[in-house]
Amino acid sequence: MPGNIYSPLLHQALEFASAKHDGQYRKHPIVKIPYIAHPALVGLTLSRLGYSDEVVAAGFLHDVVEDCGVALDEIKSVFSSKVADLVDQVSEPEKNISWHARKDAYRKKMRTADLEAVAIAAADHLHNLHSLNAAFDINPESVNIFGASLKEKLDNEGKLVEIFKRRLPGALVNELEQAYKQARSKML
Repeated sequence: MPGNIYSPLLHQALEFASAKHDGQYRKHPIVKIPYIAHPALVGLTLSRLGYSDEVVAAGFLHDVVEDCGVALDEIKSVFSSKVADLVDQVSEPEKNISWHARKDAYRKKMRTADLEAVAIAAADHLHNLHSLNAAFDINPESVNIFGASLKEKLDNEGKLVEIFKRRLPGALVNELEQAYKQARSKML
């Protein structure tokens, strides 16, 4: 007999993330896409792959610390220590350091993070690469939006793909690698 088809935890996590990201939008060359579409798709990817509700909830919440100023203590008190820990593991350092330093620190975290956190990070980067590829197809100039060159951005993604391949081989990382190769082939 299957488990519950409706999870109050996921309902709460998606609504919490929606409220925290209210008024934020994805970078898109044509339309204003509410930011919540990104963490929702990260969470749905994790759910599709069979991860636990706590991992999926952390996928929904993965950007609220670094993009919305939510404290990890709040996530811990509203959700659980595990959800807060997973969000912490996939959050980049403060944005007051350079793009390169943030990316170096993030890659270092991914080398030792829990495998569930690596899965969240891989799902995050998969959606970001799909978005980047789609934006490039609409307007190639629209992808020049980072604190680094497009080559540096894609080099960082390639380094992450290699870390993810070593730590979490399987369908998620295979799809991520394909999205990365597609981006490199059309943008560089």
